[in-house]
Amino acid sequence: MKQKKSKELKLLLEIEKSSDEIFILGILIILAYHGFCSVIIPIILLIKYIVEETMKKISADNGKMNEKSKLGLWCQITLNAGIALMLFYNLPFELWNFYFADALILIACVLSILNGCIYYLQARNLLINKK
Repeated sequence: MKQKKSKELKLLLEIEKSSDEIFILGILIILAYHGFCSVIIPIILLIKYIVEETMKKISADNGKMNEKSKLGLWCQITLNAGIALMLFYNLPFELWNFYFADALILIACVLSILNGCIYYLQARNLLINKK
């Protein structure tokens, strides 16, 4: 009984995490549309999200779970901090003409790409066996 509740809780947490990521991507797309950041950044993050979710589904179908990396956590932290600064017009850094929000978003984009590559390398054997 406890094991069933534990699986249900893990599923609910995964759904919540996915909805959070989609919400953040939506905000980033709106910010890119209004010219606060480059348009390529939400596209890269969306492609990484799709690839990562596909790898998770393939791993789950084979009964294996990939480890969550600390890189993904740092990516999420820098992305959320960058978006928060962008929403507040990069204050107080704007006063010093330092684009800290843009730097955080770019760092998050690079970390996201690295995290996607690591996730792919972990699930590569499952893809090869699937064919």
